[in-house]
Amino acid sequence: MKNQIALTILLFTSLLLTNCTYQSNVTLDEKPTIKVKPELLGNWISKDNDTLKIIKFDDFNYEIITKLEKKPLDLLAFESTVKKSNFINIWQKDKDTTSAFKYTIFKIDANKNKIKLTNISDSLNGKFNTSEDLRKYFETDMEKKYFYHNKKVDVYKKLK
Repeated sequence: MKNQIALTILLFTSLLLTNCTYQSNVTLDEKPTIKVKPELLGNWISKDNDTLKIIKFDDFNYEIITKLEKKPLDLLAFESTVKKSNFINIWQKDKDTTSAFKYTIFKIDANKNKIKLTNISDSLNGKFNTSEDLRKYFETDMEKKYFYHNKKVDVYKKLK
């Protein structure tokens, strides 16, 4: 199961090949509060030809369909905002809930033509049991140099 989770993360962004993305057993918010943004829906491609199909799952969640080694992979995601910065909480749809980490979190900057995902460093100080604790940590440390893995950024362009 750990390999499947790792593959899921690799699939979502090519930058994860270096295994430097923060994973958590909680999301930034206990439940989604930001409605799905229509401009994020559609088909996207990275410079490495990784593709994403983002569709509306419900009013607050996205479904992300992508492939790894020709196997389709189904992910769910929702956005959170911390101090005016947007983050995306991602997990594998219908995945085994016994795994150590359930969620991967990225900083997301997006508009109708481009999605930029920035890795959060996996060397964050601490493991968190509640969304409230994780959010407080983000609020106090997200401006620090070590928080982001800035060399690991994926940019996706919308396909017409």
